[in-house]
Amino acid sequence: MDKSMGPLLILSLIFFTSCGFELQKGKTVYGKISEADLISQKGEPTSIEKLDGNRGEILIYPEQEKYQVTNDVVVSSFKNPQADEKNLLFWKHQFKDCESTERKLPQSGHEGQEIELQCRAQGISVIYIEGSNTILRVIEYAKE
Repeated sequence: MDKSMGPLLILSLIFFTSCGFELQKGKTVYGKISEADLISQKGEPTSIEKLDGNRGEILIYPEQEKYQVTNDVVVSSFKNPQADEKNLLFWKHQFKDCESTERKLPQSGHEGQEIELQCRAQGISVIYIEGSNTILRVIEYAKE
């Protein structure tokens, strides 16, 4: 190996290692992260809704970003789609190598039938109105 490549290789390794650390540090691992860890990452929620029975609570953050916590563990999140996430084709492309399923959801008062497109292997579902290409919500949960 050329001696001039040594410093470049070391700098590249440091750069990629530090970038990887930052990405992992802020990542929510559903089913493993505690409520306290979530609050330390995202700050205090704007409000908290208690769920019926023993299902826990929903921590609500700005822009309708919500996290379900059960027994002090973050089990899922619900958020409005951002940028490209608003388009159904974006998700069909994201799920192209995933065995995805679609199912009709019980009516919820929207102007049409809600459909859930789900990729369990990635731990993501998206909700859209039948016949529409616009995503209403993105749901993330523990991967299978």
